[in-house]
Amino acid sequence: GILRKMRSYSNAFSKASSLGYQPVTCKGATCSFGVTFSAGGATRYERGDLIVDVDGVKFTNDEGFDVSKAAAESSLTLLLHEGTHVAEDVTYNGYNILIRKANIDIDSILVTIDNVIYTQVRNFGYSSSDSTHFMVLPEEDGSCSIYFGSNGFGVQPAIGKSVRVEYRTCQGSDGNIEMTLATVNDSLSEREATAVSMVTNATGGVYAETLTSIKEKTPLYFNTKRAAINEMVAQDIINSFPFVHKSKVGVIGREVVYRIIPT
Repeated sequence: GILRKMRSYSNAFSKASSLGYQPVTCKGATCSFGVTFSAGGATRYERGDLIVDVDGVKFTNDEGFDVSKAAAESSLTLLLHEGTHVAEDVTYNGYNILIRKANIDIDSILVTIDNVIYTQVRNFGYSSSDSTHFMVLPEEDGSCSIYFGSNGFGVQPAIGKSVRVEYRTCQGSDGNIEMTLATVNDSLSEREATAVSMVTNATGGVYAETLTSIKEKTPLYFNTKRAAINEMVAQDIINSFPFVHKSKVGVIGREVVYRIIPT
């Protein structure tokens, strides 16, 4: 009932996630490409250094990769992600970091503070006082807010601290493309990508789930749990929720007692 009354997308997303239902977030398509590189010495391609164009849709590398030294042209098969990389330096306001770009693939978000790369988590339940963790709450248009832990659950940056945020904006399901002609848009000059071809179709791209969908689908998650017919089943049901670390269930007559250690 609380969920159905919510008007804020991020609040509904957070509530649904805490109940065990994980709403679909905006995600760029992926595709395997065969890429040929010119001869030369060993070279390291960092995140976003290779850009491939397929009918106007851009694909790039989220992860760095090495091109080994070769006296002749050499080839690699690489998994590239649809979208365009963006980097921002944001001043932390003590509450969150709001990224206003639409259709951000939240799995691509990289946060760096004082040369320390932070780790993205779904909640701070398992974070310790020195955990460099962050959490992302998306909005329906694919923009998002970044939060840091506090009060012993994760390290919170000081107010005014400069935070480096890198991410990739994408075209969701519109990036799902069948195999066709591909061309190199950009690469490193010392080991230039001279040719590229699609090895697979581009698949997996989706837009963020709507607020209406979250409100409708979250209650259905509980329908799959069936009835708590005895102590063991009831305990298994409770332990399946991501916010429960451990539980103990006792049944005395018509009374059911739940003891829960939350994450």
